[in-house]
Amino acid sequence: MESIESKTNVKAIKIRDLGAAAYIVSNNIQPLKFERLGDTVYFFFPKYSAEKLLASYWSDSEPFVPARQLFAAQRSLKDLIFSGT
Repeated sequence: MESIESKTNVKAIKIRDLGAAAYIVSNNIQPLKFERLGDTVYFFFPKYSAEKLLASYWSDSEPFVPARQLFAAQRSLKDLIFSGT
């Protein structure tokens, strides 16, 4: 299987935590793709953008995201997962 980096020339980071992925999406970074492995779904985000946001997410630091925006991002990721595309 060809890696996402070789297809897009963008280094990617693989995330399976839905909350972290929703936080990244709510900061206007869209997943490059997602992949199912059994019962687990992985989202691939541009590494450069996502790493900074992940550090903020896990340390509860800026940028803070309004709850409605975060849950909308989470809902859109769930729609992506369950749409089967």
